[in-house]
Amino acid sequence: GLQVGTRQSAQPSNEGPRLLPGAEFLQGVSGADGGWGAVGAFQILKPEVLAQINEWFKGYSPCEKLQCLLAFPHAKVAHLTKSKHVMQSIIEQAVLDTDEWVRALGRLLSGYPATGAIKCCQVDSEFVYRLTEVVRLN
Repeated sequence: GLQVGTRQSAQPSNEGPRLLPGAEFLQGVSGADGGWGAVGAFQILKPEVLAQINEWFKGYSPCEKLQCLLAFPHAKVAHLTKSKHVMQSIIEQAVLDTDEWVRALGRLLSGYPATGAIKCCQVDSEFVYRLTEVVRLN
């Protein structure tokens, strides 16, 4: 099977699966190899890693996209100030994604990098209800 952030090449190769740019971050968020979870994610989510994720976002799986987006609310003010444009670009890609959860989370986070606030009114009430139910189960 594939690891988080990997894609098999169509060309035969002895190298095995290749990591997409930014995949080291996604592996850490997912908990692979003793990862640290979304709360600690922003400590290593540097501008160059965000730029890579922004460029390759469409190539990630829905799970990887959600992991990335879920790290954003843990950003400190200094990170938001420095990276708000690239973060918003990632969020805008999420809003247009084919996966309903990625789209909904993108809508929820829209504007967050500039304001530091999450506005629940930006998503429909069904999404907020479903999200609340999922959080209660965990």
